[in-house]
Parts: sequence; C-alpha cells; structure tokens
Amino acid sequence: CFIREDQRYPDEFRLETMLQIAPEFYPAWDAELVARLVERFRLPLQTKTKKLSRGQRSALAITISLASGADYTFLDEPYLGLDATARGIFYEELLSAYAESLAADRPRTFVVSTHLIDEAADLLEEVLIIDSGRVVLAGPTELALAAAFTARGPKAAVLALSAGRELLTQRTLAGVV
Repeated sequence: CFIREDQRYPDEFRLETMLQIAPEFYPAWDAELVARLVERFRLPLQTKTKKLSRGQRSALAITISLASGADYTFLDEPYLGLDATARGIFYEELLSAYAESLAADRPRTFVVSTHLIDEAADLLEEVLIIDSGRVVLAGPTELALAAAFTARGPKAAVLALSAGRELLTQRTLAGVV
C-alpha cells in the first residue's frame, strides 16, 4: 500500500464510497479498524472527496493505509494538515496496527517519510536520512538521535558548543542563538 503526500481521490466520490471500494484492492482489509478510525478522526462519510480539508484527506489516507493489512505500507508525510491530537491518533493506531500484525505472526513493514523526526522518533526502529538524494545516515533510531541535537542559549556558549560540528541551521534573536 502506497499513500502519497498529495494523494488524490476521484472528486465526485464520497468518502464512504472510497472506503467501500478500497477492500477490493486489499485482501487483508480490516473493516473494524476502518470503523474505529472513522470515529476517532471524525471523518464525514457523506462528504465528497473534493470537499475534504487537507487534514481530512490525510485521515482518509491513514485509514486506508492502516486498514489495508498490506505487508508493506509506505506513507509519505501522512500527517499533513492534522492537528496535534489527530497526529497522536495516527501514531497510536500505527503502533497498534504494527503490534497486532506481530501478534498475528504476520508482521507488517511500515515505511514513513517524515520531517517531524522528534515527534516520530519513539515510533521508529530504523531511520534513513536522505539529503539531496544522498543517504547521509542509516541505522537504528538511537543512532539518528545521537547524531544531531538542538542547542539554544547565549550566542558565545552555543557557538563554543557547536565548534567543529556541521550546523544545519542557525537563528539569532537578541543575542540568543
């Protein structure tokens, strides 16, 4: 199952129609999970997909991807448009789907592309960081967390701490870096 950041659906289809069609593509479809996610995300089933907000389209994509039961599920920035509460629901349900797949002795692999590394770090086992098409880091999440950090404080102290390190970004405001 592959869900793109800008996943498109037929404009005239209602959300409910999309959820009725999707099981035809996924033999391991989980209708109970769909019902739970529709309720948790408060998805408007009668709304046409072209009328959905960005967050609602993301919630629909998440619902389809998790309910697909696919052995390999690829999610490209799946949380766009979701508020913090809805992102929390996504993370909970992603972990739950993964745990259930392990318990059923049918493990699923989820590949999630994200810019919210700090927010998603606790969910991930492996991290692959790509910069300009080049892999700059690949390994366990702990490796990625140890490879970079954010420092904030008086300019002299932060610059001393960062000496000899590659700075990814730097912002200054009234003597604070």
